[in-house]
Amino acid sequence: MAGTAYYQPPRKSEVKDEKIDIFALGVVFIEMLCRCDTAMERISMLKDLQSGKISPEIRRNIRAEGHDPGIEDQVIRLLLAMINEDPEQRWSGSQVREALRDLLSKCDS
Repeated sequence: MAGTAYYQPPRKSEVKDEKIDIFALGVVFIEMLCRCDTAMERISMLKDLQSGKISPEIRRNIRAEGHDPGIEDQVIRLLLAMINEDPEQRWSGSQVREALRDLLSKCDS
C-alpha cells in the first residue's frame, strides 16, 4: 500500500459519503500534529491509523503547546472519531465542525 491508500478508511462502506473524506481529513490533521523524521516513521504512523491507533507523541505535542487542561483530551477524542474504522461510528462533517469550533474558541481565550 502506498500513496493515497493510507488516506482511505480501512472499512469502506458501499455508500460513498462524507465519512470517507472525514477519515482522510483526520489523517491529514494527525500528520500536522505528529512529526515524523523519516519516511519509515511516517509509514508506520499511517499503518497504525488504519487500525485506529494514534501516536502518543500527539498528546505530548499538544501538552507542550501549553493549552488549558482538557484541550488535549478533546483533540484526541476528535482525532479518534475522525479515523474510526467503523463508518457508522465515524463523525460526520457537522460533528467535526462543531468540535473544531469548540476547540478553537477555547484556544483563543
